[in-house]
Amino acid sequence: MAKVLVSKQYTVSANTTETQVAYTVTPGKKLKLNLVKIWFPTGVNSELRVKILHGNMQIAPTEGYAVGDNIELEYRPEVEYGSEEYVKVWLQNTNSTESRDVQITLEGEEL
Repeated sequence: MAKVLVSKQYTVSANTTETQVAYTVTPGKKLKLNLVKIWFPTGVNSELRVKILHGNMQIAPTEGYAVGDNIELEYRPEVEYGSEEYVKVWLQNTNSTESRDVQITLEGEEL
């Protein structure tokens, strides 16, 4: 069993929606995702929407999307990803002129 800790900062351009791979499970292993932290820095003004996906299924938050400004949100999805599956991040910046940032941390175990 290996601990997995991934922390990435994402910058999303104005009026942009995108999906990015945050983590790829090691071949022959499974990932149990225990904790997701989403930190919105000051100035995001709830204009950046975030979802964590397992395939096409939304796991954090389970409905809607995470938004905020100068806040860290925590989710405990306890979802299992199979060998070589992707933990994906869906991002949507609703600001029409400026990019927005968010930091996402994933914690889990590869089995």
